[in-house]
Amino acid sequence: MVIDGAKGVESQTRKLFEVCRLRDLPILTFCNKMDRESRDTFDIIDEIQENLAIDVTPASWPIGRGRDFMGSYDLLGDRIELMERADRNRVAETIEISGLDDPKLDEHIPAHLTGKLREEVEMARELLPALDIRAVREVT
Repeated sequence: MVIDGAKGVESQTRKLFEVCRLRDLPILTFCNKMDRESRDTFDIIDEIQENLAIDVTPASWPIGRGRDFMGSYDLLGDRIELMERADRNRVAETIEISGLDDPKLDEHIPAHLTGKLREEVEMARELLPALDIRAVREVT
């Protein structure tokens, strides 16, 4: 399921979700267009949880939004995926890190974005359930 970062959960998304729910299909949701002016990530997560009545477990987190968008942090693989500035559809560099305190993060991302990323990911890890891969496999 793909959710637009600016529009959120649309009516067609609700219909698709209901079809998946009726067929007991696991749902992986991707939020796109974060390189454009988009809503706050937590607002999007809240909308998904409220409108679709599902738990959300983020696997990646955006680094910046709109003009400040630089890429994403892979929470599962502990790496950052930096996008090309000219073509934000292409990954320019993948950097393996050892947690959000890794100095490599500060070498590649401006301080105002690293601080926000660290704060948001810490909140997400505290407030949202961890990925239970066994539960996902049981559905399939």
